Amino acid sequence: MAEKKSLIDKIQDLDPKIIYAILLVSLLIPYVRPLGLPIPISPETRAYWDYITHMPPGSVVAVQLASDPSTIPQTRSSHQITILRLFEQDCKVFFFTLRDDAPPLHEEMMKWVEAHLSAGKTITYGVNYVNIGYVADAEATIASLVADVKGLVEQDAYGNSLSSLPMMADINTGADFDLVVWNDGSRGIYMYALRQWREKLGTPLVIIAATINKPGIMNYIQSGQVAGGAFGVDGGAQIETISGYLGDAKKATEPGSLSALTLTILLLVSNTIYISKRFGKQPEIKGGEVK
Repeated sequence: MAEKKSLIDKIQDLDPKIIYAILLVSLLIPYVRPLGLPIPISPETRAYWDYITHMPPGSVVAVQLASDPSTIPQTRSSHQITILRLFEQDCKVFFFTLRDDAPPLHEEMMKWVEAHLSAGKTITYGVNYVNIGYVADAEATIASLVADVKGLVEQDAYGNSLSSLPMMADINTGADFDLVVWNDGSRGIYMYALRQWREKLGTPLVIIAATINKPGIMNYIQSGQVAGGAFGVDGGAQIETISGYLGDAKKATEPGSLSALTLTILLLVSNTIYISKRFGKQPEIKGGEVK
């Protein structure tokens, strides 16, 4: 008669395919439904969000988008949640982009923003926000914008005269903005805003960027020249966690967290079994009898 295996023996002899299946399930669950697992909020992300959420009603905010289709997955959540929050606080938002392939990404994110506005909240183009679209990627462009907003472009992205839009009545130079939100993608052109806007006028600056730009930008956050930053998918997941709008960033980070947790549990179980069998009481054999 075959000896009946103990639970420990059954676990020890578990088919590796079952373990792989457990790991696969742990990877797939967050893609189907984000779990909202706890995630540590970095000081720079906390500073970024605190600055955004403390903008008083009526503040005028410039939002620049330089992410492209390859980097937008890293910055989308931070960008669109930021816009939503600014509108919820009755800020006026001035949009522009330094990439010619970014305008469609902006329009896509604006659809998300409008779909997530709180009940009864409405935004009107020309009153609550203006979009001048693509302008040339050069520091001279930012210098010209800061010097004379309407002198840089006469029309917005949709062919309307800037002077005809109510929101633009009191916006003439970079000094008329209360905050600059700079989505850098992976370009490393945040220096345009730092030199031409922050250093010349003292306008507060926060940055959204791909992870690759974080080390360089952190120097300016630590010096106080940049008020805060949200970097890469991790930064987006942190913004989603703080704001409560769980989405793509949490879906992208949770599989790693959940699979790591699963592996940790499996390692603890396997090591517990090993220690139990290695150092547990062993049967003694004397005179051919087991005692």
